[in-house]
Amino acid sequence: MKKSENQISQSSEQSSSWLRAFHNAIGYFTVTATLAVLFFFLILPVGSIMVKAFQSPQGYTFEYFRLLFTNSLQTDAILNSLK
Repeated sequence: MKKSENQISQSSEQSSSWLRAFHNAIGYFTVTATLAVLFFFLILPVGSIMVKAFQSPQGYTFEYFRLLFTNSLQTDAILNSLK
């Protein structure tokens, strides 16, 4: 038995839509995985460091920044990294 052209085109459209859905799922998974990695290994650690840089046992402070910039060795290292 031969399939009619209509049945062949329907079969082709079904496999095409399945393939498109599969590619979309891979794309969504890739984007989600990338965002999760960026969040857990970049945004969360940097955010934690930024919050802790302004906190002391007594409350919010700039004391750690004062200590950083009054040490000439650390100031020179910062200036060298910006050059």
